[in-house]
Amino acid sequence: MSQKNRILYVSATAGFFGGVERYIYDSARLLSEHGFEVSGLFEHADGKDPDVFLEAFRKVYSPEEVEALDESEFDIAFIHKVEDPGLLRKIRRKFMTIVFIHDHDYYCLRRHKYFPVCRINCHLPFNPIYCSICSGLMERRNNRLKFINIFRRMALMREARKCNAFAVISAYMRNNLLMNGFNVNSIYKLYPFKQLKDSVFRQEHKDGPPVILYVGQLVRGKGVDLLLTALSKLDIDFKAYIVGGNNDESYLKEMSSELGLSNKVVFTGWQSNPDEYFEKADVVAFPSRWQEPFGLVGIEAFAFRKPVVAFDVGGVSEWLINNHTGILVKEKDVDGMAEGLKRLLQDKALAEKFGDNGYDFVRKHCSGENFIAGFKVMIEDVLIMNKEAPHV
Repeated sequence: MSQKNRILYVSATAGFFGGVERYIYDSARLLSEHGFEVSGLFEHADGKDPDVFLEAFRKVYSPEEVEALDESEFDIAFIHKVEDPGLLRKIRRKFMTIVFIHDHDYYCLRRHKYFPVCRINCHLPFNPIYCSICSGLMERRNNRLKFINIFRRMALMREARKCNAFAVISAYMRNNLLMNGFNVNSIYKLYPFKQLKDSVFRQEHKDGPPVILYVGQLVRGKGVDLLLTALSKLDIDFKAYIVGGNNDESYLKEMSSELGLSNKVVFTGWQSNPDEYFEKADVVAFPSRWQEPFGLVGIEAFAFRKPVVAFDVGGVSEWLINNHTGILVKEKDVDGMAEGLKRLLQDKALAEKFGDNGYDFVRKHCSGENFIAGFKVMIEDVLIMNKEAPHV
């Protein structure tokens, strides 16, 4: 195996959980198909279908095995999500490291980048004083309140900043890193990828109402409650599928019932492969209230030629071009969300046009070939620029 091809993926969860874990699995498989040797090192195995997930990796290691790994065994350690600053320190001192900043965990104690109670999005850099006040040094994890160790989190951000390079998925995330003191010359934007199938056709609805689809976690930041409020304002017939699960599932089902949507909204639970729902959808809703780093569901929808209606938060506007690939709505504007959904459900030609434009966007910017080319350039740059740099 030649140099630059031996990659160690490092992350917290060995299994499927959210968009990050799906990205890890898909990208590891794609890299392997293009001649890379991809191994994995995971802090814990509490995701779904871990056996399937781990099939994407040549070898799998535990944190306890880091000390025994030889420095020459991997060309790059690609850090996705790490919770232990001590583990990150050990890895970066042994290997060249690239940190993929998938979300706001490194510079937001609450991880959601919006203020509690009012849930207004935060656009400020990390500050230990006001971030401690904002979070109350408490966070909800696995449906339980947990104390935030601010010193541990600050140590994690310090260790991350010392890594050799950083990968982001959008210009929005690049700006967040700059605002939080990351090296401007070491940030690479690498669009996600989605393999397109030439056989994707529109599914004609001969019977039944048009279909609205949501795919994602059922947590407050994803805004499914906002979507349900928008759906309650529609005065046309429709069927909505809510694909996903998590802490808010019971609350959202109760809310759906209270809004009189029980006969129109179907909660499917978590699905390992939601393709059948994308195929039957007429429009995909993306109602996130938090500042999405990108919004991977968007390009998933485009791969099926489906238009998207979404709130304008975070990096969403990089792929949702208003009145071209879908309809972009002011954040938390449920009336605007309802109007956008209704417009596309009633104007089939416009929905198809936006879906085609989205498909073209993915083909142009998010192909597997583009991802591999960008990945190789990033690896080459890091190894050349840091060849003589010591691990400190």
